[in-house]
Amino acid sequence: TNVPFAFITQNKLEDIPGSYVKLGELLSRPERGQELSDYVSALLAEFDSGMKKVGDNKKSLIYVTAIDGNSVSMVGSGSYHAEVIDYLANNLAKPAASSSGTGDGYTMEDILQMDPDYIIVGYTDGHAYYNEIMTKPMWQSLSAVKEGNVYEAPYGPYNWMGGPPSVQRLLSMIWLGNLMYPDVFDYTIDDRVKEFYSLFFRYDLTDAELDNLMVYAKPGTAPAPAPTSAQSPAPLFGVPAGLAAAAAIAGAGRRR
Repeated sequence: TNVPFAFITQNKLEDIPGSYVKLGELLSRPERGQELSDYVSALLAEFDSGMKKVGDNKKSLIYVTAIDGNSVSMVGSGSYHAEVIDYLANNLAKPAASSSGTGDGYTMEDILQMDPDYIIVGYTDGHAYYNEIMTKPMWQSLSAVKEGNVYEAPYGPYNWMGGPPSVQRLLSMIWLGNLMYPDVFDYTIDDRVKEFYSLFFRYDLTDAELDNLMVYAKPGTAPAPAPTSAQSPAPLFGVPAGLAAAAAIAGAGRRR
């Protein structure tokens, strides 16, 4: 068709800085591309240093993407959807069989044997999966539940945990690093998330919007089970998937 195209990948964290440099060149916004690239490079260096301090003392974690009775889907280790999980934690799910990002099937018996330090659960309307873990008897003997270490991954514009794998995974690093290793990644999570949204999306989150976005993602913010009604908080943004990187440079290149 003689239509020019470019293939830009952010499948791996190490791909992200170069992807913004290339986008900056292609969209004639090299300074903006370099600005985003420099931020990502600095963040990756920060976490490289921090995780060396964590060393072999990684927390164990499972990332639950779906629950259907006794069947639980979790993202397995070794997949690019699990790159951040594998980097920051001991991912107890075995190597991924599915490359879809929706996870592989496990039973509650499997999870009881794993007994992770932390459970991260994917966002759903009405916080249904989070609510099930917090209320159903079969989950209550797990250490993560008893110790209050069950959290729902924020969603906005996309899933922070890598669905699809994009620059949003940097938010999951910022979030999970501070959540699991606050003495190493010692910063105010609200400030870092607001900084990210302002830089990448040219959007200044209000305190209320941030609270809504991270409603079950912070320690001590979920004393009761999540609501399941249609009035539950919804994802904050609806940007079409796949446009974030280009939008961050082209659409957001204008200074406020």
